[in-house]
Amino acid sequence: MSDTIGNIALNMAFILYLVHYFPQLLTNRKVDNLEHLSLHFHGMLSICYLGDLIYGFGMGMPWQYRCVSTMGSCCLLIQHWQLHKIHHLNPLYQKYSVALLVMLLLFLYELLFEGSQSVYLTVGYLSHLAGIGYLIPVLFNNWVNKLTHALNWKYVSMNWLCYFLNCISAYCLQWPMPSKIGLAFGLFCLTSLLCQGLLYRSSTELAKSVTK
Repeated sequence: MSDTIGNIALNMAFILYLVHYFPQLLTNRKVDNLEHLSLHFHGMLSICYLGDLIYGFGMGMPWQYRCVSTMGSCCLLIQHWQLHKIHHLNPLYQKYSVALLVMLLLFLYELLFEGSQSVYLTVGYLSHLAGIGYLIPVLFNNWVNKLTHALNWKYVSMNWLCYFLNCISAYCLQWPMPSKIGLAFGLFCLTSLLCQGLLYRSSTELAKSVTK
């Protein structure tokens, strides 16, 4: 019974994950939104997805998991290119660029040569650590500025639902511990982010009207 529930949740999350980041890419078309998008959010989320790509293929995770990691990595690389036009001289952006290049090379190495599962587990923990941490700079920025317009709330809402469904899958299908811990904490952070969106709604709408 638990396997059936886990697989249903996995397939529902899979469908959502294929499209959930596109609203954010559309939001990024406005320079004002890009300027307020935390580089730490972008960098750590990119490391999360690319690390998940290495972990997913290395540990033989379900094909849905690997497909989502591939799609997410592509979306974050597109966002990296979007941020390049305003942050290409920023030292922090350059450091994240090097980190992403190293992870891409590591993934290519994985495809060509068989590595150790202990290495893939370590990358999995690092990936989920980045998955835990990527929302913290956003939560802090929102709290300081009392604004939330840098993020698309369709993306945030779908992301929350994806994490919720994946939490069900992780425990029902007995995924490795990095997945269980990372998904549970990520769900908590996304819930906090949704609460901020409701709390700062009026000031965010005012900021949007001014920048139009």
